[in-house]
Amino acid sequence: MSEANEKLMQALATIEGAPKSGYYQHTSGGLYWFTAPALHVETLEVLAVYQSLAGPHAGVNWIRSLTRFNPAHGFERMTSDDYRKARAKAGHEYYGE
Repeated sequence: MSEANEKLMQALATIEGAPKSGYYQHTSGGLYWFTAPALHVETLEVLAVYQSLAGPHAGVNWIRSLTRFNPAHGFERMTSDDYRKARAKAGHEYYGE
């Protein structure tokens, strides 16, 4: 197997184990919708695609290395109920739901 194919296979395995779509909250209080993992077209780095749901950046899509979209970097998955409670508790506009 070529080096490029091996790298692609590793990236696809990482995507298979990636978080599922859903609500996430950062320790800073930001609320996000994790859309999906994606591959960088040139480097095959696995990226997290997510959208800000609150504040001045509501509706903005972001990408970051999937390795940095996890609890160690402040992102925790939320249930829909937890999201609704956090949204109700905050006093600013939300995008989406």
